[in-house]
Amino acid sequence: MKIDLIQAIQSLVPTAQVVIIGTELSGIQWLEQNTIERPTDEAILEFLKLNPKATIKILASKLNLTTRAIEKQLANLKKENRLQRVGSAKKGEWVVNERGDL
Repeated sequence: MKIDLIQAIQSLVPTAQVVIIGTELSGIQWLEQNTIERPTDEAILEFLKLNPKATIKILASKLNLTTRAIEKQLANLKKENRLQRVGSAKKGEWVVNERGDL
């Protein structure tokens, strides 16, 4: 069933990248990648809105960047109060704030 949904999404949006979160069918979310050029920080925020439990390694893989590049971007986003990590490093999640007033 999951495979059918993934194939359906990819047939509708050929540039879609499917990200499976957990084991629930409702946990399947997708992002359209590289169809519109956007700054790296915006791509990271967009991805984290859909996948708040994503790790640096996952971000690097999905956005085709190095883990170090992701770390630098995350540090800048946190400094600008556009992103916050809530909870532990292992079990926590990201909170995206568009206004920068976290």
